[in-house]
Amino acid sequence: MSGKNKGIMKYLEEELRALVPVYQEGKTSTLVLTVKGEHQDKRSLQWLAGRVADYYGMDLKTLRKQYSPVVGQKHHISVPINPNLVLLPVKLRQAVEPGETTVGYVNFCQVEGVEENQEDSLFRCRIKFRGEDTPSLNCLNSYETLRSRMEQGKVALEEYLRRQRETVKFAGPRSGDLLQVMPSCDCILKDIFEVLLTCAGDFGKGRRA
Repeated sequence: MSGKNKGIMKYLEEELRALVPVYQEGKTSTLVLTVKGEHQDKRSLQWLAGRVADYYGMDLKTLRKQYSPVVGQKHHISVPINPNLVLLPVKLRQAVEPGETTVGYVNFCQVEGVEENQEDSLFRCRIKFRGEDTPSLNCLNSYETLRSRMEQGKVALEEYLRRQRETVKFAGPRSGDLLQVMPSCDCILKDIFEVLLTCAGDFGKGRRA
């Protein structure tokens, strides 16, 4: 495994909470928030997000196209990576220079709730993560926009889970289930079927050995 993938795997093993764009040493980098802590990463946020999707055999651009009609958005599209990771795009910083990344990703599955921030006219909302004594993340989006993004994340996750169920359904019944529903008779076709299933099982065991 390459060093790049090891870094991504570490973030995922620690349960990713957010990818936050930050400006350091004259360039944009990424603050990675996990359940276990924070990590400063010199690589770009978009590159990291792409590698997270790639780790699970997915393409971020393709996911956006797939889920755009699902969430009813052409931009800032929430994308599910797995049942515990849905990337929710939110505005987390102001641009220091034109063209800089200001939108980061928050893991919808790690969010406990959102609240208005009455103390700051710039960072108008706070995102509260699950867990006790967990610091909140300030956000530049309005409360209404953030609540809408949360709903989109929920819809995206529900659609992802529905597609997963359909995939399992079309994978077909298990061999043991098929044998149980077959009629109890001495039909030669049943005998042949049982032999084929036994051979298939032995072949699978041999490949795993």
